Amino acid sequence: AGLRADKDKLEGLHAASLAHVKALAQLAKADGLPFLMIHLPMPHQLSADEWAVGRTAYGLDRKVYSAPDVEIVQSFCKSNGITCASAHKHLAQTISSGASDKPYYYKFDFHPTAIGYDAIGRWMADELRRNISFLP
Repeated sequence: AGLRADKDKLEGLHAASLAHVKALAQLAKADGLPFLMIHLPMPHQLSADEWAVGRTAYGLDRKVYSAPDVEIVQSFCKSNGITCASAHKHLAQTISSGASDKPYYYKFDFHPTAIGYDAIGRWMADELRRNISFLP
């Protein structure tokens, strides 16, 4: 639903998911466990070329779309004292660098390919090491 929503409607569309994250963070804190929210982008927020067939199906132009959800999630994390990491900037830079000549997302749906999962996994490992103190 957030895919084609106006920016002013996104907060409402994210409300249920963010309430769930808040509850999970509270459970982790109550048990003395670290908690890190990972925010992943949609392919059309990273590149004009990724997810080509899916874009056509949804009537999206071949361009990089803004990511107003980043601000919504960051604001939520800050106001609730939750550590949050967003992969948007890193993945956009990785894709635009031309490090791979293969797609990071499938053409027909918005799930990462093996190359995409590798990029996400490496970024996530770095974020976990940076944000979770007991990890090597």
